[in-house]
Amino acid sequence: MRTFLLPVVGLALFVGTVNAEFGSPAGEKVDTCLKKIQSLAKDRNIAEIKVALSDIDVVLQAESPSVFTCYSWTRFLGHLKSLGQDGLLQTDIEQYIDKVVKLDIESLDAKLEQVSLLQTLLRPNYFLPPTDKDIVSKRAERVSRLMELIMELNERYDPDWDPRDPKNTVVSESKKYIFISYDPGMRPDPEKEPEEAAMYERFSRRMAEKLQKNSEQERLTNFPASFALVHNKKIVEAYSMEPRDDAGLIRLLEKSKYPVEHQINVLAALNIPYKGFRQWESVDGSFKATATFVSLKGDVVTLEQSDGKQTDVKLSLLREVDREYVKQCLEAKPE
Repeated sequence: MRTFLLPVVGLALFVGTVNAEFGSPAGEKVDTCLKKIQSLAKDRNIAEIKVALSDIDVVLQAESPSVFTCYSWTRFLGHLKSLGQDGLLQTDIEQYIDKVVKLDIESLDAKLEQVSLLQTLLRPNYFLPPTDKDIVSKRAERVSRLMELIMELNERYDPDWDPRDPKNTVVSESKKYIFISYDPGMRPDPEKEPEEAAMYERFSRRMAEKLQKNSEQERLTNFPASFALVHNKKIVEAYSMEPRDDAGLIRLLEKSKYPVEHQINVLAALNIPYKGFRQWESVDGSFKATATFVSLKGDVVTLEQSDGKQTDVKLSLLREVDREYVKQCLEAKPE
């Protein structure tokens, strides 16, 4: 028997895995085409760029993870930015970019790359259609897809995951040894050692599943916190651009599965009235809140946040625009 055994006690083992798709002929073809386009862009060789784009289309139609290779589409987009601004190839490039961000692929790498690509596309004045009407529809389409991907990734994150938890460690059925196969020849022979071979295969499958889960959860650990830091900010940036479409954004958010508190934060950041929620801030910036006005007693303003929690702040510490809003609320209240 040539199975390699290691005691589990005191052993911390990390095994890296490689997505086979990334080394596949299709993946290599996409890599080659993107790099070729980058080179052709310098010479503004439009005809050859179109040929390379059509080659990528074969992989896109197969909806394969090979589309998301080690050569980033976001980097590719950056190299072609000048071409898009000049109007050259903009329609062709956006056609492929839109296909890429719409692909429904389970791969974590693919979804993270799609999020990164959409965030790049939503930067002000970055690859937008030529007319106001097209900007409004394309922006809504991309923000909608971004929110959809964010929620998918957020649902994949397990807040209770802990790599130190025994249930997330990789051990054999006997819990005394861990099997590591350095080459196929080290596996137990099913004919000579059927029981051990079967145990080895079961353990190998569990090991691969746990390693994949551990790797995925580790990468997603900070994802929920990035709502306010990254994703909301990108949506706000996109809808700060002219032409504004405040009503369209409200409809888009209400139809989405985006968390209510983040919907409110996005709209408040754009100063879009929504169910009484708005941004409040002190003159020195030490106090900030997205909330509704509840009451004023003396110099104390009571506000209510989207989670129902109430907070108090002195009226005299708030910005002039907030003090004026409080005045309007009081005047609008019936006697």
